[in-house]
Amino acid sequence: NLLRQVAFSADVSEVEALAVALGRELGAESAEIAAAKDAVCRALAHPRVIAAAASDEVLRESPFLVRLDDGRLVEGTLDLAYLEAGAWVVVDWKTDVDLAFAADRYRRQVAWYVFALQRLTGRPARGVVLAV
Repeated sequence: NLLRQVAFSADVSEVEALAVALGRELGAESAEIAAAKDAVCRALAHPRVIAAAASDEVLRESPFLVRLDDGRLVEGTLDLAYLEAGAWVVVDWKTDVDLAFAADRYRRQVAWYVFALQRLTGRPARGVVLAV
């Protein structure tokens, strides 16, 4: 995943080089590679990513497993989370969807991520769904 692997400080040429390399591995078409590069460049310019880059504690593509009080397990992978003023900000990327179409589903998904991170770290958290 390009967004997971690229450095927060990457410039356009670095993003493009990584996109091409990953695209070759996946057999992606040049249009797909270009679209991925553009989406990642937009993401890197987003204020949430800029804030994450400045944070002392950042989680990227971090899997989690948390047990609910009734014994059920919730598992997932945090796209991005970072500490800001003592609280976690959980960012869930959506790169290929219309947020309006599935907004409720994505809000529920990020709410579970927030719950899990609060449960696992004991720190408050809030979530954001971002389309790039």
